[in-house]
Amino acid sequence: PCELIGQDLIIEPDLSNAAPFMAAAMICGGSVSIKDWPTKTTQPGDQLRNIFTSMGAKIELSEKQLTISGTGQVTGIDIDLGNVGELTPSIAAVASLATTPSTLRGIAHLRMHETDRLSALANEINNLGGSVTEGPGELLIKPTKMSSTQIFNSYEDHRMATAGAIIGLAVEGITVENIETTRKTLPDFPGMWQHTSVPIHRLTESSFEEGFGFDGSSIRGWQPINASDMVMIPDPESAKMDPFAKEATLSLVCSIHDPITHQPYSRDPRYVAKKAEAYL
Repeated sequence: PCELIGQDLIIEPDLSNAAPFMAAAMICGGSVSIKDWPTKTTQPGDQLRNIFTSMGAKIELSEKQLTISGTGQVTGIDIDLGNVGELTPSIAAVASLATTPSTLRGIAHLRMHETDRLSALANEINNLGGSVTEGPGELLIKPTKMSSTQIFNSYEDHRMATAGAIIGLAVEGITVENIETTRKTLPDFPGMWQHTSVPIHRLTESSFEEGFGFDGSSIRGWQPINASDMVMIPDPESAKMDPFAKEATLSLVCSIHDPITHQPYSRDPRYVAKKAEAYL
């Protein structure tokens, strides 16, 4: 027997999970900051810094966070992803929205992952009108105009689901099948993905009663209330300025309501918490 001695350890976040959020800054334009990005790590996800920089992003890394900025314009890339294969679905999704062709090589082993990811990516992007040529161990992606014509299949693969979400940032109307499969590595990806912004000029006194329409099922974001599956009603008591945003940003916690009945969603965490508090 021996005495166990406690230690203070820093557990790194899973950097690969940052890919869709970093992609959002590139595709939509703007900046995204990710706290606690390690300055030294062996994780494959750290290669996103170099990869996305090559595709047109600007990245700044400090001891506190990584900040990625984009212009909405993405350039293609020719790269061997053999050692970072798990990043391929996200990179392929971004590449499908680029202005120049991309070649993703060294990824034959992805055929043996949760699904045959090479075939799945080629099928789903091509189903949207994209141009992906599938090789034995590579994907050749040419930029084309895409449109939503059918459900983006996830193949029960969390990386495929986030790839569909990324493309949905630029292609209106995409619905990702079984987005909940992202729970494998991101327990609340749909909730995190919905943390988007509304221009301050749209915030009026009536906003705190009528709320904002939000289409969460197809990951299209803010929509007119009559085209939404939920209404986000901001809580004025939660208002505070975001200390991490470069531009002045007012942060508000919202309650989720049904757009037809105007009743709170039964799975809204704030509603559940209020019910539990009343019960106690």
